[in-house]
Amino acid sequence: MSPSDLLSFWVGDFMIAYSGYDGSGNYGIGLAFSPDGVNWTKHADNPVMVTGGPSAWDEVKLDAMALSFDGSVYKLVLQGEDGIGRFNVGQAYSDNGLMWTKPPENPVLTPSAAPAWDDYYVSASTPYLEGNTLRMFYNGIGSITPRQGIGTATASPSYSAGWLESSVFDAGWPAYWGEVTWD
Repeated sequence: MSPSDLLSFWVGDFMIAYSGYDGSGNYGIGLAFSPDGVNWTKHADNPVMVTGGPSAWDEVKLDAMALSFDGSVYKLVLQGEDGIGRFNVGQAYSDNGLMWTKPPENPVLTPSAAPAWDDYYVSASTPYLEGNTLRMFYNGIGSITPRQGIGTATASPSYSAGWLESSVFDAGWPAYWGEVTWD
């Protein structure tokens, strides 16, 4: 089981997404819930996500990297191993935290072409909005010196599939927010 992230917005309970392996070559993502962060119950329908199959960016392995909730959509940053041993970053989203979708835009971050410091492995955290740019810091491992480093990747925000992380806005006092619309 790989490291996973904790969230306390799901029906007042804590929620954790974790990576699992059944010993027969099958990797997947499971969920567990806790009322107190100490006693956990696995979701009855685990795994909620599995590897993508032949020629997929997550053909061999799938790991949960970062779990978040923006008040309406659950978001999960994933790491997948393809069939040639390279590690990629993808995403998944859910309206209810139980049924997940990996959008066709995956992977959202792939290793660079060789030779490069990040030509073998990339692993990322949750993206955030910086001005009008979506930014994500990532760890990379590659075939040349230095063999490991931290990079940054940027993209234009997508409002059709996936998610949008906003910069923090401090209202200065308790505030209640309505809805956001755009054309």
